[in-house]
Amino acid sequence: MGACASRADLPDIVPAVCNDGERNAATCELTRLHKDQRQELRSLTGMTARLFDVPFCSLTLLADQKSHAIVGHPQWTAGGRHDRRKSFCHYLLVPQRPEVLVVSDASRDGRFSHLDVVKGWLHLRFYAGAPLLIGGGARAGALCLLDRRARAIDAESMAVLWNISTIAVRYLQGHLDEPCAICDVEQPRWNFEYRNTAWCKALGQRGDSFWDSHTSPTISKEPWTRHLEAIGDCQEFSVKVRCTSPDDLDSSILTLMFAPMKQAGNVIIPASPVDRYPPCMCPSASLYQVTVISNLTTPETDGQDATMLRMVGADAGALLGKGGYGSVYRGVWHDIDVAVKVIRAQAQEREAAWFEASVMQDLDHPSIIKCHDWTSTSAGTVIVMQLCSGSLQSAIDRGHFQKDGSVFEGEPDIRKVVTCALQIAQGVRHLHDHDIIHADLNGNNVLFDASGCVRITDFGLSRLLHSREIESDEFGTVTHTPREMLVTGTLSKKVDVYAFGVLMWEMLSSRRAYAGLRYPEIVASKVRDTVRWCAPRGVPTGVARIVELCTLRDPASRLDFSEIESMLVAEARHIE
Repeated sequence: MGACASRADLPDIVPAVCNDGERNAATCELTRLHKDQRQELRSLTGMTARLFDVPFCSLTLLADQKSHAIVGHPQWTAGGRHDRRKSFCHYLLVPQRPEVLVVSDASRDGRFSHLDVVKGWLHLRFYAGAPLLIGGGARAGALCLLDRRARAIDAESMAVLWNISTIAVRYLQGHLDEPCAICDVEQPRWNFEYRNTAWCKALGQRGDSFWDSHTSPTISKEPWTRHLEAIGDCQEFSVKVRCTSPDDLDSSILTLMFAPMKQAGNVIIPASPVDRYPPCMCPSASLYQVTVISNLTTPETDGQDATMLRMVGADAGALLGKGGYGSVYRGVWHDIDVAVKVIRAQAQEREAAWFEASVMQDLDHPSIIKCHDWTSTSAGTVIVMQLCSGSLQSAIDRGHFQKDGSVFEGEPDIRKVVTCALQIAQGVRHLHDHDIIHADLNGNNVLFDASGCVRITDFGLSRLLHSREIESDEFGTVTHTPREMLVTGTLSKKVDVYAFGVLMWEMLSSRRAYAGLRYPEIVASKVRDTVRWCAPRGVPTGVARIVELCTLRDPASRLDFSEIESMLVAEARHIE
């Protein structure tokens, strides 16, 4: 794993997708659209482009290794099928769990700067894609916003985009008889932003607002005032109405469900850096999706998580991440923007959750994420943490550590790499000085705070070391796990050293470790010990030496973090 790759190596650079065969089969069933489906989807994408003030909104399916825009601007739909690996949307399939993908300026993002739609006459810069989730959580494609201008988008707007994508999925699957509307309840009479054909047929199309088309069977004057508290708290609520369509004056009473669209359900809303670009038109925070209650399909906020969040006095927002050890939400705590981790632990896992919380609270260090508060009950543990603005993995993927912003033919920016690596090394050394092993050091567990400084996070696998090494049947991310952990389960401080060496290689190469390989192939490669981590050509000898000495097969021969820190400080002086 040596020199930087070229474009000829594209299949090996683009991250692989797990269970792609099953996902392809399910997606192919959606590509045969009839006229009514296309009409509803065109109406939906048109409304979405208007809401976000972008020139292009497309609905793209990813099947048979191809990217196919089936609905949207003619410049997209007329283009036919394209290699999925050379598209924005492929990267929606890469994360373990579904998340929104945002690219503020594709020309400065190493994953996409080489694409024809970026370099060529379309001159695309901005992309935001919400995954289309079908059966079993498979990602069939994306609802995409595109613009020729570099743009920014906030978390609430990303959540709105994803909720619109859930409507698109229902149309793709043929559920055209389900009435659906979108209302802006900030306006007194709740203005309509969107109504589908089924809504207009079943509930009428009189007026531009909800209360022009419906009356309350029990409240005669200003019925919208009854729901101001629920709207203020961004809560779901139901409304009983009688349709006032002139063709159906004796219609029965209907119960409708209003669900806030700025809440993201179970899709992950990434924490991205504060962009210098002008924002998209941000849809109103008071947008609600309206459905007949018997047909409600919008994912609900997890009630148990919401209860646990209230234990620490935090208000929850979008889901930032979800894994085997818990969920992380954006939130507000004592008027501070925070991230809140909810760990619903079984009795045998409770001790690990307590340890994670106490590590974060006790180890005050500039490179370790700050813990504001935590509490634990029989239901689980809640940790209120500093809110960060993006991950190291995201920075690597977009070519942040390359001089020209290209992951394919670029030259690493040694100053950026050394500065970031030194901060990580200082944070891990602080852990080791307190005999704590992180045990899962990887690009997703290293974040950047608002000032751009490193913050190490996620201590769910961390261990207190009572001796030089211990045995463990748990290990972290396999790409960053050394051979001894896989073969013998030996956990020592040198496990973190190995992971750090792999992280440095990723920063220098702007590539993910083992990109293009499946899990069994990675494990087999590690057990056979066939990989040597060599820095790309042109990297200073001292920096390359750190990568080599951190990733040696023999743990005892690897550096420790005091040595790593000293070597990086020396390299920083050479750069100056």
